[in-house]
Amino acid sequence: MSSPADPRAYINLETLVENIVQAFKDEIGTVEGIDLVNEGEIGFQGGTEVWVIPGQMRPETSSTTSLKWRATIYVILANSQEGATLSELRKKAYQVYNELAKDPTHGGTAWVTFPRLFHPGYMSFSPEQLFVGVLMSYDAQFFQKYINDS
Repeated sequence: MSSPADPRAYINLETLVENIVQAFKDEIGTVEGIDLVNEGEIGFQGGTEVWVIPGQMRPETSSTTSLKWRATIYVILANSQEGATLSELRKKAYQVYNELAKDPTHGGTAWVTFPRLFHPGYMSFSPEQLFVGVLMSYDAQFFQKYINDS
């Protein structure tokens, strides 16, 4: 697999996006107490869930032959179990943040990734419907050869 850190190699957009999303999911999946990691495609199942959702991608010209992409990756932690509290979920969010901070390239799937937002009280509904959540966002940067001549 070509690394997004190498601007000389053409990497299709699907590979850029899917590799970083999978890397985030794999890394978050190692955090103890996370019941499910997905992209929100199956809806909320209960327990402590984390959704990894790719957001806006912005290309910038890096040279006459390559682009530098900046992609937003959202990480949403949620829990609706009876007795769940926002303070408990924040503790899990700190663990997720620390796990994602271990390797800013996420196994070489990005050139570099920076945290851009940590919202520790993203949502909280109670007492009729308990639902607590924490939101994080990351700025992932990739290089892509502009012309696919392969």
